[in-house]
This record gives sequence, structure tokens and C-alpha cells, in this order.
Amino acid sequence: MPRIDRPTTAPDAVVRELRRRILSGEIPPGAPLRQEALAEDFGVSRIPVREALRTLASEGHVTYATHRGFRVVELSVADLEDCYHLRGLIEDDLAARAMATGGPRYRNDVTWAHEELNDVERRRPDAALELAARNRHFHWTVLRPTPRASRILTGLWDASEPYRARWFASPEHVAAGAADHQAIRQAVMQGDAEALVARLRAHREAALEALRAVLPG
Repeated sequence: MPRIDRPTTAPDAVVRELRRRILSGEIPPGAPLRQEALAEDFGVSRIPVREALRTLASEGHVTYATHRGFRVVELSVADLEDCYHLRGLIEDDLAARAMATGGPRYRNDVTWAHEELNDVERRRPDAALELAARNRHFHWTVLRPTPRASRILTGLWDASEPYRARWFASPEHVAAGAADHQAIRQAVMQGDAEALVARLRAHREAALEALRAVLPG
């Protein structure tokens, strides 16, 4: 296997590639992450690998336990529900506030972000990583989180990213999500805060319902 590109530093490159492998399912939940093997695979020393694993642990993709080392996080319905419950508490409030303070520029930004996301949903429904990035950008544009709220949401979204990777792996789920996103955009265009909050809640619940069927309890 060719060595990975290094856009900035070796730890950054290792983080990027390991995150891709985890979110794509190439490295499955619960799999051990051996530093020596990864260092050999990437053509780097153990130091950048160790730094990368610590970064991924802070994002919620990896766990560490004494005598067991680093492992990809296990997925469970209870953990997913906890993330989405906390998201709902924050996102419903942010959505209402965004609608109250947003003007024509806000609606234009949402329209642009939705069109970029919808292009990927229609043309490249199998591009899970690109979909995840566009999806997050769209939601951030709709919610307009403050810097503090953005940091909290980033932690929750990072923790639930492995779950959404399973969602984006299904063309049926992508199509259902595209319809939800269209409804969310419509609520923004209509200036209807109550409808926006309701559609965001329905969007989260639809994801939960679909993932409950494929995740361990």
C-alpha cells in the first residue's frame, strides 16, 4: 500500500486516513488499533500514530483502556439516543433563534448550502464521507450556532458520526434524508420557526428509527 499524503503533519495525515477508514466501516466497530501495525502501514513512526489515536479518542471515534489499548468505539442504540437527545435540546433552541434573527442573507445561505448538499445526494449518493461533510455544513447553516454552541454540537456530531456513516451507506436513507432537507429548507424560506423545529425533530427521529433496526442494543 502506498504511503499516505501529508497535507500538514504526519499526525494530521494519520488522523484523516484513520477517520476515513472508521467512518467508512473499513475498520469495524470494536476493532483493535495496534500502533506498531498502523505505523508500518502508514510508513511513519509510532509517535504520530499515538497522537492521531488520542485525537480520534477526543472526537469519540476511538476508546482507550488499560491492558487493551486503543479500539474503535462500539456502536449501541443507547449511546446514539443519548447523542440525539442532547442534540435536540440544543438544536431546537438554535433553530428558533436563527429564524427570529435571520434575514434575507440567512435564507440565501441556507439555499446555497442545501443546493450543495442536494447535488451530492442526487449525483453521488454513495459518497458517504462527502455527504457527511455537506450534511453537517447544511445543518450548521440552518442552526447558526454561536461559537460556544458550535463547540458543544461538534462534540455531539463527532460522537455520532460513525452512526451517520451507516445511514449514508444506504441509498434509501439518503433519499429519505434528501426529502427531509428539502422540508427543512422550505420551513426556512417560509419563515416558519415552529415548522422548522418540527421538521428538524422529525429528521432526527427518522434517523434514530432507521438505525435502531441495525444497531446492537
